[in-house]
Parts: sequence; structure tokens; C-alpha cells
Amino acid sequence: MKQISLCVLCAGALLWAACTPAPMTTAGYSKTCTAKEDCAAVYVGPVCGCGCDGDAIAKTEIDRYQKEYSARQKGCGQLPLCAPCPTTRYECKAGVCAILSGN
Repeated sequence: MKQISLCVLCAGALLWAACTPAPMTTAGYSKTCTAKEDCAAVYVGPVCGCGCDGDAIAKTEIDRYQKEYSARQKGCGQLPLCAPCPTTRYECKAGVCAILSGN
């Protein structure tokens, strides 16, 4: 009986993991810039919970990022009420949008 219970538990954990949307990353988004104004801060991390991790991408990618984020959140079910995050500071450094250290 112990072995059957363990198998059911493992199957349930695998099913949950398969149904949880992938976390947001900035992989595949342009970070090219010539000035800070070309960049925008975005959230990276799990889309079904709260978090304040950030990164920076090119402003030209914001619409695509927001569409992807919204599409992933549709797989979350009930979303928690999250406290606001502190402002993420970013810069254009050597032609690449980047988060300022100390965020």
C-alpha cells in the first residue's frame, strides 16, 4: 500500500508541475538600446505568485512581453493579491538594457 500511495503522490506532483506555467524570463527578448529611454523594466519569475525580481528589455519588446505574460497567467487559476514591488532601476550599458545593481 505504501508503494501505491507514493506513486499517486508522485503522479500528482508531476501533473501539477506540468500544469504550472513556465516562469517569465527575458530570454528571446531584445535588450538592444542606445539610451536609457530605449529600455523598460519587466518582471521575471513565476507568473502564478508574487515576486519582485526584475530585468530590463528594449521598449520595442514591451507589447510582446505583456502578451506572453498575460497568456501564461491564464494557466494560474486564482491569483494572489500581491504587495507592490519597489521600482526597478535600469540603464543602457554598452548598448544593452540592464538592471542597475542594488535593486
